[in-house]
Parts: sequence; structure tokens; C-alpha cells
Amino acid sequence: MKTLAHIAWIVLALGSASAAQAAPVWIVKIGNAQAESVAVSDGAGGRAGAPPAAGEPFTSVLTGVSFRQPDDALFEVEAPLDRTYTIEWKTTQQPVQVDAYLKDGLTILAVHRFGPQAVPPDRRVSLVLAASATPVLRLDADGDGTPETAIAAKVSLSGDAANDQTAPALTHERLSDGRHKLLLLDGAEDLSDADHLFLSLDGRRFQGYQGPFSVDARSAPALFAFGQDRAGNATPVLRFDARPPFCERVQHDRSELAAAVRAGIADAVSAGALSSPTGVAVLAHGRAACLWRKGLLGSDLSCDACSGVYEPGLDPIELEVFAPDAAPAAARRSVAEGIAARASEAAHALGPVAAGDHARGELDRARLELDQDATHRDGGLARQLQLLAWSAEGDYADLGSAGPDVSGPLLAGISSTLGTRGAVPALEGHEAAQLAERELLDAGVMLRVIGAPLGSAPSEPSGDPYFASIHRRQIEVAADAALRAAAGWLATDACAVENTLLALGRSGAQGARCGAAPCPGFEAAAVQRAAADTATCPSLFTSAERESLALLARVAGREPAALQPLFEDECKANGHLASALALARSFRDRARSAYDRGLAAASPSERSLRQANLAGVSAAVAARLAHPELDLRFQIANTSKADFVALPVRLFENKVFTGQERRVDLATSSATILQGSAAAGRPFFLRVDAASVQPNARRDVVFVIDPDNTLGQVSDAGTFSGFAYYLFDPANPICPAPAKVHNPLARGVVSP
Repeated sequence: MKTLAHIAWIVLALGSASAAQAAPVWIVKIGNAQAESVAVSDGAGGRAGAPPAAGEPFTSVLTGVSFRQPDDALFEVEAPLDRTYTIEWKTTQQPVQVDAYLKDGLTILAVHRFGPQAVPPDRRVSLVLAASATPVLRLDADGDGTPETAIAAKVSLSGDAANDQTAPALTHERLSDGRHKLLLLDGAEDLSDADHLFLSLDGRRFQGYQGPFSVDARSAPALFAFGQDRAGNATPVLRFDARPPFCERVQHDRSELAAAVRAGIADAVSAGALSSPTGVAVLAHGRAACLWRKGLLGSDLSCDACSGVYEPGLDPIELEVFAPDAAPAAARRSVAEGIAARASEAAHALGPVAAGDHARGELDRARLELDQDATHRDGGLARQLQLLAWSAEGDYADLGSAGPDVSGPLLAGISSTLGTRGAVPALEGHEAAQLAERELLDAGVMLRVIGAPLGSAPSEPSGDPYFASIHRRQIEVAADAALRAAAGWLATDACAVENTLLALGRSGAQGARCGAAPCPGFEAAAVQRAAADTATCPSLFTSAERESLALLARVAGREPAALQPLFEDECKANGHLASALALARSFRDRARSAYDRGLAAASPSERSLRQANLAGVSAAVAARLAHPELDLRFQIANTSKADFVALPVRLFENKVFTGQERRVDLATSSATILQGSAAAGRPFFLRVDAASVQPNARRDVVFVIDPDNTLGQVSDAGTFSGFAYYLFDPANPICPAPAKVHNPLARGVVSP
């Protein structure tokens, strides 16, 4: 049973329990009644009611009268035509809807459909069933306890029209402008309207269809719809993919990213940050490196290379921008920031883009210089180990004939140069592990949304509903971080450096498998190789660590068999997060002695820089533990017939207004994404003072629409969505019960 935001009810197919009746009977389906209030009487003292648990028959003392409650919001009553019966119930917050069928065996003689009609809650409703008359539905409109106001049937059919038991046909089409169109046909009759066709972005909350619409596939990767004809025959709820085909999406991302790089460089030239567009090299690494993967003769391999590794429009894109040495540091930074800013404006939405800035000579010399600059994502740590990974897994951007050449020296040559003993200092292992812990905390793993996994891991990440995507990111980043820390540990061991890190190369990194899935990058490939080889460097890991690292590599590679248990069982997911964090910290601590030895041998200036950089990242880790954050993003859709103008949307936590508010302008039949940023202070986001919040204790969050600025607290009058979360305690991972998310009311607004 699905719940609809506007009609809050789906007509179920006629059950088989009454498929062969000896005489005509009434079959009545009632939506949104208070369970304890439903009762049937015959006017002569006979009465039935008092429903037990959902899904079980009601107790009945009226001969021939039976009840069923297929769902907590739907009731079915069957009554013979031997006398007049009255069904009574009390309303809920949702609209009233009643369907009454007069059946003779398998033949439907008449259909009478009432509603959906919005009514006040806790009002009595009665439906009178007579043998030779149309059912009469009445509502207690004045609240005196007696139903007195008749509600007319919206549909009354008899004969062949009533006996139509064929469901209509529902199809989906992607229009040339990217919008989605649904079509519901009952024979030749088009029923594609809000009374017969219902749409959802999450498969739980539905609204009447208003015509072709646009959605952001990041928040709504799938569409759900069902339809019903005038006789009440319903289609099943159908799922339609909201995304273009995979290879088309890969091409979109590559094209948009190339355009962003071209525009960012052109902007820098126009602003005087660069004297010329030439001489800049742009290197993509991480999962998105596959966007520019080519064969030996220059053939495009991006679609195959990205399959199973990179999810278009969702996965982070990591770029390194190497500007000419003559450009000042501030100018180089502006080039990288400009490219990232342009990427955020892409017509086809990209995942988050981060661009680091460097001098071109560093790439040519295969040596990244140390600096003390908090703007760098790496904090100045593990520079050579990172360059080794980039040269093995990365590829240069290709802007085609429309832009400058942004390639650089052969990446295989850089890998070869780094193969020189000592080119990757052992002390960087400790730095890499510290970076890994910060990366893990940046993913918001300390704030866990209850029930986010939903029990199933879609084959592609973009198939995740939004909260499931948060869950996926947390478990994948945790795996990535633990593997990065393990790679740092490898950098401290001469045997591992020679036989794994330096021996892997580009072909080994790009062709490696993590279980049944492709490895997402150099670090995962190197660690799974070292963990699997117990003979070459046997003292690297314990047997338990080898087993854990092999599983982490499979999770990082998105192997379904490894991911599925973490989506099915929140206990296992929390155990995974705790284990990944513990491993990252263990490798960090074990690599500390190599760091101390390296510092002792370094020059005073290098020692000072490395210590300052490590202190900066360590402080960031402490800050993230003290005040964990989680950015929130959701889609808000206007399915009403009026435009939203400065509609206030507010965030409440544990019934207290957090001060976070957005004013939304939204035309009718359109949708928009609200993306929060804790770093920028842009609603909506979570930020917790860990010292004042009890770990593992449930906290409730709801979004409230308050157009009249009258709601000082959480109220069903304005609440349209919500969730629950808790502050994660890695030392005591828990198994929380799934939260019941606050369902939206009939306000024309949904969130995924």
C-alpha cells in the first residue's frame, strides 16, 4: 500500500476472496479511516467491528458480513443485499475516499466512487448500503457526532462500464527537452490527469499528475507512477528510470567538465591571472579519471572504463590544475577555483568538483613542493605519495579542438621517475593516514540517518533514494579512507614500496579488480594486492587485517555482494564504519615511527613545514569530531496550481526551530533542489556539538512550511517531511530501529 499526498489511497485489485459469490454482494473499500472506529450495523441490533491486527479478518457477529484490513490505511467490507447496512468510521488527517462495488460472482454490476475529499480529522462518516439504491455517504460536517452532510459520488457506473475490469495502460516518455511525460490510456481515452494518474519521486508519496515535468536525477533517479480508470481498475505502481542511458551520461559529464575547464582558463586569462591559455595542465584522478580514458590509438574508452567505477552526475570529480610557474600562487589558485565554479554551473548537473592548484614545473619534475597553505585539500601532506597515485590512476583532460591542450608530461614517465628509491618519503605514510581520517570524518559518518539504507543496494549509486545515497557515501568513503591509510602504511615498508607501490604501474592500477568489481583507484588496487600476497611481504598485515582490507576493497569497488549486507543490516553498516575508522587510526599510529625518523633526517625548513601541515590537519580532525556536520539536499516540488513566492521552509530539530530557513520561489508544476552547506552556513545542514549531545540517542528533524509565519513549533499544519538521526559512537556501534519518517500532508510539496 502506498500513501498519496493528495488522495492518500490506492485502489487495490479486487481480491479473490469474493471471486465466486452465490448472490450479489456489496464490496466496499474505505481509505484513511481510524482503525478502531470502523463498524457495521444493520439497524436491528446487529453490529461488527473492533479490528484486530492489520491483515487479519475483523470479528463479525453479522451473518454474511466480513471485514479485511489489507493495510493500516485501507479497509474492505463485504455485505449481502438481504437488508440495509450502515458502515461508520472516523476520519484521519487524510482525505476520505470510498469505492463501493455491487458484484454478482465475477461480474461487477455497479461502481460508485466517492472522493477523494478533504475533510476535518476525527469526524464521523457513514455509508448506507441498500439492496436497490445507490449507496449514500454522509459526513459529520458540524462536528456534533451525527453524519448529516451528503457527499455525492464522483463516479457512478453500471452495466458494461461498471464491469470493465481491465486496467489502463501507463507509459513513460522522455521528451526532447529532458522533461518526462506520462500517458495513461483506457482504451482510446486519455486519462492523464490529476484525478486518474499519480506520480511519486520516492515510491511512497504520490500526487496527481499535472503534465510533463522536470526532475533532477541526483535527487530523483527514478519516477514512480500508477493510474486508475473510471471504474477503479488500477495499474501496479511502475518504476521509470529518470536518467539518460549510462554512456550518454558519461558523455554529458565529460562534455560539461571540458566546457568548465575551457571557461575557467578563459576567465583566468580575461582577469589577468594567466597571460595565455597555454601551458596549463589539468589532471583528473580518482573515479572520474575514466572520463578521459583512451586506447592506444586514441579511441574513446570512457564508457567501458567508467562502468562500475564512476557514477555520472553523482560521484566527486577530482582535478589537479598545474598553471605556469610564472603565475603567482594566488593566480594559480584562482584558475583552479574558477574551473570548479564553472563546473558547478553545468547544465547537466555534475557531482561535486574539487580542483587543487600547483605550479606546472612540479608536474614536469615529478615532485610536488611542500607549502603551508590551508586552502589545499591535502593540507600539504603526503604530496609524493599522492602524485604516485595520480600518475597511476589519472588521465589528462581533453578539451578537443575548441580549447587549449591541457595535457602534460607522460604519466607513465612520472610513475617511472617516482620509482627511484626515496622519491616517495616513508614519512608520508603517517601523513596519508592522518589525511584518511579527515576524509572519513568529512563524509559525515559521525551523523547517521536512521533507516537510511532501506534494505537494498541498487546496482548503480544513482538509483539510491537520497538518504540511501548518504548511507552509501559514508560506507564507501570509510572504505576508501581505510585503504588510503593502509597505503600510507605500505609507504613505510621498503618491501611494500618496491613490490607493490612502485611495481603496480598504470596498467596494474587501471586493470585491477577488487573482488568481482573494478578497483576505484591506485590505493585500493595496491592494498588489495598487498593483502592478498602473504609471501612477498608477510609482516605487513595480520591475518585479520588482510581479511578486513580485502572486504574494504570490495566495498570501495562497489561489489554488490559486499555492499548488500551493509544496506540490509544497519548493525553491520555501523560495524563497518567503526572498523574502518579503527583501521585508519591503527595504521596512522603504526606509521608514526617512520614519520619521526623522516623528520629527524629532514632539513629544518622541511621539518617545520611538515610539522605545521600535520598540526593543521590534526586540528581539522579534532574539529570534525567536536562538531560533526552533514549537508542536506532535497528536492521540493510544487504540484499545486499556484506559484510559490518566497515560501518559507524551516528546519526543526527535536521540536525546536534551528534558525535555518530558506525562502523558495517555485512556479506551479516545477521542482527545485535545495542544497545545504554547513561550511558556507547555507541551509539546510546538520551541525552537532558532540560534547552536549548523547551518542546514539535519536534526534528528530522535520521541515516545516510556514507561509503565514505563525508556527512557533512543529505542527502537522506545516510539516511536510522529516527524518531521524543520531550521533555515531564508533566505540559502541548500535542497531537502531527504523524511524518512521514524517509523511507529507496534502500541501503540493514533496521531498525525496
